[in-house]
Amino acid sequence: MSAAVDRLRMTVARRTEADIILSPAWCALPLVGAIISIAIIIWALLTVGMAGIMDVYYLILLASIIPFVLGLYLLYMLIKRRNTHFKRTQDLFTDLVATLREASAEKGVDVSGQLSLIERYLSEARMEETEKSPVLWIILCLIPIVNIFAILYVLYFLMRDWYRHERREDDMWAQVNSALTALGYRPIDTRRPEPMPHRSFFVYLIIYIVLSFLAGLGLIWLIYWLYTLIKDPNNHMTSQARIEDDLMLALGATPTAPPTPPAVA
Repeated sequence: MSAAVDRLRMTVARRTEADIILSPAWCALPLVGAIISIAIIIWALLTVGMAGIMDVYYLILLASIIPFVLGLYLLYMLIKRRNTHFKRTQDLFTDLVATLREASAEKGVDVSGQLSLIERYLSEARMEETEKSPVLWIILCLIPIVNIFAILYVLYFLMRDWYRHERREDDMWAQVNSALTALGYRPIDTRRPEPMPHRSFFVYLIIYIVLSFLAGLGLIWLIYWLYTLIKDPNNHMTSQARIEDDLMLALGATPTAPPTPPAVA
């Protein structure tokens, strides 16, 4: 089983690059951009006597897009880590199936039922968790009118895909534990201290619209929205790191990756 375990160990080790924990402070990027924008506008208005009217106009126009650009940069990072984590997780379960199949042959224990279910979930994941091009979506978010729908869709699939990913993954871990038990290994601890909540995109959108038009607090809600898009996957990947380490220990292989993914300041 060493060759299969080695491949599995390397896939686990890839999480140091693929599973990036983002600091929740990143959600404040639009607010920081707004503060910078206001400061530039105030400075431009105060110096209108020394500068030409058109110079002030262009300066204010440039300042007004700073929050938007910073927000798009955050969306780029969120899309990119979605892609890298989903791909590594698919590779992880592919290697795990090969490991368990090899152990099944060595021990003469039939776990084909459990492996078939894992492969079915994997097939669903490959169809639903296709890669989303960060560059393409950011370009679409820059095109007037189109950007409204593009940004909304990015927020939608970031909420939807992570929730479905965790539910599917939990189902696969249940089958892995069933197979491990049948093969004589101890089951691994797959509990998540903070399971990913089912957040409704449409509820979040309605709240944003209401707060924007009635109270002028749309930016505050958007920051919270971005915070959930950072925090929920952070919790998911931290739990998965612990589960993977426990898996390697159960299989008799020492994990090569740290217990938790690296944080981005």
